[in-house]
Amino acid sequence: MIHEAERAMFRMWRVLVILLAVLPACGGPSGQRDIHWREADRLYLAGARNGMVRVFDTRNGPVPYAQLTAKERRSVRDMQLDERAARLWVLGDDALYVYDARLLMLIERRPLPDGATDWQRLELADAAVTLVSATRRLTLAIGRT
Repeated sequence: MIHEAERAMFRMWRVLVILLAVLPACGGPSGQRDIHWREADRLYLAGARNGMVRVFDTRNGPVPYAQLTAKERRSVRDMQLDERAARLWVLGDDALYVYDARLLMLIERRPLPDGATDWQRLELADAAVTLVSATRRLTLAIGRT
């Protein structure tokens, strides 16, 4: 009988193998963003080159589960997960997208302020999301839906 620690190690190796296979399709290591939500057994991978967020079920090793796409989005700059509210925030090249992280449904699409496309990073706080670029920061209030 395999011990629980050995099972966990085996799962982690499977995740690594799948990630290495998926990375080129997501834009390579430098262009990829990933979030592992352990409580929900989900892995989110976003590619900088194609604007797609791929979702994997990690209960029995990473198994492709869903894809989050948007017609206007050509790349993903960053993404953050609000586990308490079950919201996945995706910073695209055109807008800020908010998904229900459990149901994988788009809740909201917010165009980037002033049409600016230089935002590179997201920071989440309890009642705000901050867009960060090389030269500025902009904090937006968020509602809990």
